[in-house]
Amino acid sequence: MFHNEKGISLIQTIIAFSVVVLLVMTLVPSIILIKREQAVLQTRLVAAHQIHDVLVEELSLATKEQRTKQTDLITYTINYYEDQVKVCGQWMNPKQIEEIRCYYGKK
Repeated sequence: MFHNEKGISLIQTIIAFSVVVLLVMTLVPSIILIKREQAVLQTRLVAAHQIHDVLVEELSLATKEQRTKQTDLITYTINYYEDQVKVCGQWMNPKQIEEIRCYYGKK
């Protein structure tokens, strides 16, 4: 007795579909987490560059007054200690966690 086995059975289709669904269900949360962390790192990088730019600007100024400066992303605190300048930036990352980074320079 010969059987004609042309085509795919319903059980084979269901098994293949469940394997694909299982892969998608394990990969999507990881991809979402990676994208969220990428946004946090990108914000941190932009903030670090801006804080550095403020430090370079402060090093070129003749004034030594301590002050706070606000932009749309970062609040800067500028302090002077004898011949050193301390610029701290404070911002909220995409996870709504407050971050602070300080840079120091010598006048």
